[in-house]
Amino acid sequence: MNSNEIVYRLTVADIQNVAESTLNRKLNDIEVATVAERITETVNWYDPIWFAVLDLENRQPAEKSPRR
Repeated sequence: MNSNEIVYRLTVADIQNVAESTLNRKLNDIEVATVAERITETVNWYDPIWFAVLDLENRQPAEKSPRR
């Protein structure tokens, strides 16, 4: 796997879906940019990666994915 490959991403559609279900409206471009900036400031990406790595390490050998 390429070290620069994106493994997870959020789209503007994801943001708009949450806005519509929460506020019953779509956000304007400035609001989307504000939300996007806030997400990058607040998302704790380390813990989910840490948990997944530990979970992978704790699996039985037969459950582990083959190396590429």
